[in-house]
Amino acid sequence: MKLLLFSLTCVLCQVQPIFSAQNSKLLFVQFLYRHGDRNPINLYPNDPNPESAFKGGLHQLTLLGRKQHYALGKHFRSMYRNFTTFSPYEIAVVSSYADRCVMSAETNLASFFPPNSEWSFENNVNWQPIPIRYLPKAEDKYLEDDSYCPRADEEEKRILYSPEGQQFMAEHKEMYENLTLMSGKDLANWTQASYFHDTIFIEKKYNLSVPSWVEPYYEELTNVSNLAFFWTFNSPLMHRLRAGPLIQRLINNMNDKIAGTLKDLKFQVFSAHDTTIAVVLDALNLFNMIQPPYASTLLFELHEMPNGANALRMLYMNSSRPEERIEEPHVLILEGCSEFCPLSYFINYTKDLMPEDWEQECKLDKTLAEKIKDQKFSIYWLFLFVGVVIASIGVYAVWRIYSRKQDKQKKLRDYLWPEDPAYSFEY
Repeated sequence: MKLLLFSLTCVLCQVQPIFSAQNSKLLFVQFLYRHGDRNPINLYPNDPNPESAFKGGLHQLTLLGRKQHYALGKHFRSMYRNFTTFSPYEIAVVSSYADRCVMSAETNLASFFPPNSEWSFENNVNWQPIPIRYLPKAEDKYLEDDSYCPRADEEEKRILYSPEGQQFMAEHKEMYENLTLMSGKDLANWTQASYFHDTIFIEKKYNLSVPSWVEPYYEELTNVSNLAFFWTFNSPLMHRLRAGPLIQRLINNMNDKIAGTLKDLKFQVFSAHDTTIAVVLDALNLFNMIQPPYASTLLFELHEMPNGANALRMLYMNSSRPEERIEEPHVLILEGCSEFCPLSYFINYTKDLMPEDWEQECKLDKTLAEKIKDQKFSIYWLFLFVGVVIASIGVYAVWRIYSRKQDKQKKLRDYLWPEDPAYSFEY
């Protein structure tokens, strides 16, 4: 069904757009990109390669990953060179907590947003500092597909054990069983298979040791890994819980820009993961069933049309080798709309994705925000208590020293004559 929807969407790409780029005014651009090339998240028990084979450590951004995002940033700079002055206050950046995402954003900004003459602070440094903000993983409902949400975890299990999910698992039963036996890793579901594929993919890419027993299953494993991005989020509820908050934030940003509350801001960047991009695409019925590659990017351009209406243009950049060549972006078109889609249509199209109360819909006994606040509050009182105890000990110590001093003086007075000059001496 999803494949059919994607095919229909591609057909819709041929529809004559209501608006065209030639007569629109660009107002605001939002980027959602995946980090660059990285080391494996983990190794499998029978992996012939040690962790030391991966420079920087597991799950960290590689030198190639930095090169990819530097090239991507240069491409963004070329795309929007007539839209920005490159003032650091024209761009805001939010990242996943993961080092590889933060570092990808830093590298991207180095080439995308070098300072103009007004903001240059050192002649030989073609760089300017730009803040990158992020939330702790557990409370990041925007960029983390496994942030704390019990209902989403329940739904993921329901999908896995649904008749459709079990049928998909059964189709690849032999592969799961044999790879589990030979790898020493329990490949109990498509998520585990995807992580295993990720490790093998990276080791093959860097010409490291890959056991011969992998090869007969590699094509099938790749297929399962790609489809894992669909199956993991294969329900309206998962779209609502895992994509809804970010889509709502994208809409809120555009509305704020139109209202004038983001007067100077021209770019909003979200540095995240393949799963973040996949669930947004899937929620919009635009996912092509292929894992978003390193440095792939979704762009949301807000345009003002000649008649004063606001339109959204969506682009997808998914170059396989961005360090060598950035391919032209694909235009994404929502079902029933056009390239320059009225913003009102997009908002109406996504209305069922918006949780009214995300914490409540996640079935949290107490909202995570409240838990965090309680934790911070407890930590505050702990520090305050420790501070009071230390201060009390200090006061007590001073009092004891003073008391001992007074006792010492009293004893001295008891042994001295009143006429003795030492009688009134302060020790």
